[in-house]
Amino acid sequence: MELAGIKSSKAADTSGYDVIVVGGPIYAGKASISVQDYLKTLNPAAGTKIVVFATSQDQDTAHDNALLLKEAAPLPGNSTLQIKAVVKI
Repeated sequence: MELAGIKSSKAADTSGYDVIVVGGPIYAGKASISVQDYLKTLNPAAGTKIVVFATSQDQDTAHDNALLLKEAAPLPGNSTLQIKAVVKI
């Protein structure tokens, strides 16, 4: 297991990982710009699992899965990544 900031060179090279975890805060109803940018450029190897988490105190997000998907893991329209589950805690 390695810990790397989203903007680091370690985070840019995703080869050799089975699972990649990306997370950060939600500001004004959107994932932070650094998380959005990272997800836009993320190009993992086939079969790699991506876990995205977000922190927020927004009560609307806590009660709406569609809104949570949109805010926590904003994938670009041409992304090959697929969201399989959403969990609220």
